[in-house]
Amino acid sequence: MYQQLTVDKIGSSTAPCRLSHELEITSYIVAEEGYCLVVRALEEKTTYNQLECTDGTFQTIRRGDLIVGAWVNARRSKGTAAASLVASRWATCYTS
Repeated sequence: MYQQLTVDKIGSSTAPCRLSHELEITSYIVAEEGYCLVVRALEEKTTYNQLECTDGTFQTIRRGDLIVGAWVNARRSKGTAAASLVASRWATCYTS
């Protein structure tokens, strides 16, 4: 089953996918490098609180933001992987 969703921010790691803010998503999750996922920010942080978006700008993450990111290999992409590991602390997969 698919759901229409409007996201607030799209991470630069998803640029090759050329996503728009209007998406059709599924609750089926493929936890493999290269797949995109939508997460909701559960809280706001004072550090590590910015996301590089597809337009090259850095935007502050706010509680409740729906964000599109990509699974990455932590060993291959140090900067992106660090951001992804931090993100896993404040975000959860969007399912409703």
